[in-house]
Amino acid sequence: MSDGTYGSDFPLPPAADGLAPRPAAPRARASASALQQPPKLTEIPAFTAYMGMQWDTPDRTPTAVPGAVEAAAAHRAGLAAVGPGHRFTDFHHAVMEVIAHGLDDWDLLPVSVDEALSDAGQHHRRYLICGIGHHLGLDVHDCAQAAPEAYQGATMGEGMVLTVEPGLYFHAHDLTVPPELRGIGVRIEDGILVTSGGSEVLSRALPLDADGLEQWTAGR
Repeated sequence: MSDGTYGSDFPLPPAADGLAPRPAAPRARASASALQQPPKLTEIPAFTAYMGMQWDTPDRTPTAVPGAVEAAAAHRAGLAAVGPGHRFTDFHHAVMEVIAHGLDDWDLLPVSVDEALSDAGQHHRRYLICGIGHHLGLDVHDCAQAAPEAYQGATMGEGMVLTVEPGLYFHAHDLTVPPELRGIGVRIEDGILVTSGGSEVLSRALPLDADGLEQWTAGR
């Protein structure tokens, strides 16, 4: 059974009566009713090509949006776990721990953080819906069809390029979250090059914090 580390095929915890069966998917086409609602955040999508490597990056959201602070903390934890000798799953687990603790602080987990992070739990994944990152390459957005030992089970090495892109997505009709969170989605994404001594954030020109992002935007 897939643990959903890199995709959206993970088993969700049972939904309570009256709740949406699963959150909305990122990049999904908005429904007509959703388009009639006032926007709750500004999304800055960009397609970036760096030395022929392609990815959708970077995504940034001002920290005034609920969930952005938690996503930023998870993002930094994920970046810190990228480097030569690290397992490819290391940044995933680093991100998940921060996300689970953040949701617990909001009283959104029906179980303890430890139980949520266990293989049998994964309750925090209700609000993530997609993977935390993937490899990048020449004319390749992802390599999900690669053998597990060459992807999820592999060790990072110098020259590898990947994304770190944690997020939180709250379905507009999910009654497990308070009204002020419903319909909000937050994701922070960077492209990372694994170097001999650690890693280099290829999309570092776009600031991560709200003040820096506002200054960057004002200068464009």
